[in-house]
Amino acid sequence: MNKAITGLIVGDMAGKVMNSHGAQNAAKALAEGNYSEAALSAGSAFDVFDIGSGFNSLRDIYREAQDAKSQRVITEAEQAKAQAQQKYDPSVKKVWVYYLYYAETGQNQVFLVTPKAYICCGGIKDSPNNTTAYLEDPTTKERYPVPPYNYRTTHIRSKYVDNSPELYYRAPTLEDLLLTNAEMQQILMQQLADQNSALNKNTEAMTQLINALWAGGHLGPGNTQTMVSGSPADNTFLTSPYTPAGSNQAQQTQFTINNNGTVTQTIVNRPDLAANTSQAPTRTEVGQSQQQAQDTRPAKENSSAEKPDICAQNPNSLMCAEAGNADYTDPVIPEKQIDFDFKPANIFSNDGVCPQPVTFEIFSKSYQLSYEPTCRFLRGVRPIVILAAMVTAMIMAYNAVKEL
Repeated sequence: MNKAITGLIVGDMAGKVMNSHGAQNAAKALAEGNYSEAALSAGSAFDVFDIGSGFNSLRDIYREAQDAKSQRVITEAEQAKAQAQQKYDPSVKKVWVYYLYYAETGQNQVFLVTPKAYICCGGIKDSPNNTTAYLEDPTTKERYPVPPYNYRTTHIRSKYVDNSPELYYRAPTLEDLLLTNAEMQQILMQQLADQNSALNKNTEAMTQLINALWAGGHLGPGNTQTMVSGSPADNTFLTSPYTPAGSNQAQQTQFTINNNGTVTQTIVNRPDLAANTSQAPTRTEVGQSQQQAQDTRPAKENSSAEKPDICAQNPNSLMCAEAGNADYTDPVIPEKQIDFDFKPANIFSNDGVCPQPVTFEIFSKSYQLSYEPTCRFLRGVRPIVILAAMVTAMIMAYNAVKEL
């Protein structure tokens, strides 16, 4: 599994963790300064889904890594807070805050809080990625170095504000506390590598187990029904009771897979079982094939020991089955006459049928109301209406397909 695929998996996992109830509780605890509760909530953020079954309890591994990072971040935050309390002087009412403003992200990075007013900026070098500058006290000429920055995208700014302890340290955020995508991806890649190594060791151990079963006579042409009991949990497997050919002692064979991947074979005697009985059946020696069943079918002509009759030895083979009746007659295909004459539809004729005039009487006088003016108008607008309907249908179809 390459980095691109694991990156997609981790991206989906990180989104679920960030939006989980545990992450929201951690953010709330950080805002309140309750760092212990924030660490506990950050660990529970990985409980939103079960990712333990397929990756050897990967969820627990993530939680352990998250607990370790939470402990480190909280310890650093508490130390920074203690140092900030030492720097804070309540007798100073106003201070200057100098910070770097990153234009691309809109974020600020405070690098100096002082009651002194410095002049900015001296010693700038024309190197975008490694700009060096310093602040200078106009009275004492004392200089304070500015952290390296890119002068094309970053600006040195200052503000004069009320003094408070919060100015001297930055409280950790939820992004600082939780595992990053890169850290989660590294854990996933390492776990997959460990699983692949363990799978290779298990494959080698199972190969040695099969070889030991074969060498001990428990697998082979005459022993295809040998049963082995045990479980991978204890790494011990025990065969069914048997009696070796030419022996009167019932026994079992025990196979143990060691931690280094080797297989140890041990014979367990069973004097409590009757030898050469159904309790401990006789085991055919390895290398001896089972006796073939008698075939009553006559051998084909020209068969011999050098050229044996394959069908006599394999009567159930598909190639030896009787062919049956191979007579063939042409099937009778029924016929039906269908009229395919095309008659064009007259749905877009040039004219419609105008209704007959309406006749009515008023005061014994007959009047007639004709629909001809209306029909004449509709004949004129009919192509326009049809064209507008076609255009509307095309727009609706285009919008429907565009969303796919």
